[in-house]
Amino acid sequence: MFPLPGCDFLSDSPEEEKLVMGQWLTYQQTQCADPWEPCTSQDAKACAGEYIKQQGFTVLKISVTRENDGASCLACTCLSGQVVKVKVSETDVSKLLAVGFKKQ
Repeated sequence: MFPLPGCDFLSDSPEEEKLVMGQWLTYQQTQCADPWEPCTSQDAKACAGEYIKQQGFTVLKISVTRENDGASCLACTCLSGQVVKVKVSETDVSKLLAVGFKKQ
């Protein structure tokens, strides 16, 4: 296989292509009932990213956005208004769906 100008990656295997392409998933963060709780950091991106990596998942990208002010309750299961967005390898999608992430 010869590299083409402007191509960063050429794969011989569909499995390698799935790993690089990945899939975006989202998670509606709660006040304190997320799978990565308890976390000592106030940084949701750091907490979620560390949890995902500790589970052995391949994180390609991660971001946290505030989409609204959250629910007007402070119970642990109430939504915080923050959304964690992760791009992970295709092989990890079903595992993250099982802990509350959703396909984007």
